[in-house]
Amino acid sequence: MPWFKNFGPTEKNNWCGAMSAPRTVELDADGRLRFPPVEELRVLRRDHYHQANVAIVPEASILPDYVAGDCLEIKVEFQLSGTNAEEVGFILRASEDRKQQTLLSYHLRTKELRFDRSRSDGWSEGIRSVQVEASETLQPHIFIDTCVVETYADNYRVALTNNIYPDPSSVSLDVYAVGDTVHVKSLDIWKLSSAW
Repeated sequence: MPWFKNFGPTEKNNWCGAMSAPRTVELDADGRLRFPPVEELRVLRRDHYHQANVAIVPEASILPDYVAGDCLEIKVEFQLSGTNAEEVGFILRASEDRKQQTLLSYHLRTKELRFDRSRSDGWSEGIRSVQVEASETLQPHIFIDTCVVETYADNYRVALTNNIYPDPSSVSLDVYAVGDTVHVKSLDIWKLSSAW
């Protein structure tokens, strides 16, 4: 189980860093490492929301307010072929006025998955990015746990873990596209119970 370390407001409370979600380590058919989360995390799932075959239109919201939360699991499959969109992604842990938000986005031209903490909390900063060779579809798997966001992509070959420290009331969630409509083949969101 990997350890992630990120200095932030927690340093004042004499802790910094934590174990990330437990993962397995596997070899895929091409001999590349994969890091899927362990299946036992499914026992934390409770309220489930599902959509299939929907369009994300720029500047339009498709998610109802009740899917918002600070402890969520999200699995999505974006259809990338046939779109001229510049980017597609999620707005995570956002305030109602969107002054506070974290962006997880895929940029189709550069093939970068980006985690933007510039407006997450007034403390965190910067954009982390990783190359993801998505062509037909992109299938991120995301876990949000109060102050941690873990994202898996590229058939679990990529794992991106980040801390954020938003206000407790910043729980809004949305999916967005820029430049053109993007189709969602499937979207599943679960609220998660505490592991304790």
